[in-house]
Amino acid sequence: MSGADLANLVNEAALYAVRRGEHEIHEKDFDDARDRVLMGQRRESMALSDEEKEVIAFHEGGHAVLAYVMEHADPVHKVTILPTGMALGVTQQLPLEERHIYQRPYIEDSLVVRLGGRIAEELVFGTISTGANNDLVGCTELARKMVREWGMSSRVGPMAWGSQGMVFLGEDLMHSRDYSDETARVIDEEVEHILREQEERARDALRRNRGGLEAVALPAFGYFASGFHCYDFLRSFVLGLMPSRQFLEALVRRILQEHQLQKDGILKRIHSSNF
Repeated sequence: MSGADLANLVNEAALYAVRRGEHEIHEKDFDDARDRVLMGQRRESMALSDEEKEVIAFHEGGHAVLAYVMEHADPVHKVTILPTGMALGVTQQLPLEERHIYQRPYIEDSLVVRLGGRIAEELVFGTISTGANNDLVGCTELARKMVREWGMSSRVGPMAWGSQGMVFLGEDLMHSRDYSDETARVIDEEVEHILREQEERARDALRRNRGGLEAVALPAFGYFASGFHCYDFLRSFVLGLMPSRQFLEALVRRILQEHQLQKDGILKRIHSSNF
């Protein structure tokens, strides 16, 4: 963060402390302020159906599980399905250290994590939704940079053209480029190949860790009104310390009672899950 970002963070933390009636700023205030600065303002007035909340919970659960199991991905910190900023849900990752260069394994694992929400929806519900739009845009842009700017394609080789420029022609903005149509076709094919490859990695990983996906998504669905720290759940499932079906059922029942929700369907999903 820059100096201005830090100043904004402290100001936001002070506002949170005042709203809670405190005379001092505490760690929780800085945590809430960081979420506000990085993820945007929570839109608590936005009404979502229970079906939409469940889809978003599994979508974000897919991101969270893959962020944990991918060796080179940044650690997952928090999952929320409360609409935040322009997003309907957010999976927050916090890097362990500041990076200035990014190696290929890190970039590929980042693609896997971004594709995890779409794949989780596919595995759980048998279909996909429009919720992965921003993920796909980010993945495509990242994969295109791998091919066109960073020389990470064996077919294109050690060549780089930089970002495409914008040229105004008449009433439209056109993309300018300094390579042939044939090279453009190869670039598009390589971008697709990279995305398909990482999509399959995401699918395989989520199939292997389906129990972890359920364990993150179900409590996140219950805690839809606040951020959910899922590290302990992820760690338990990855290490094989899986809670019993009775434990999860009791947990979800308590959550639903707290929020005065009646969701027999989500409890049936626990019974049908293959833990």
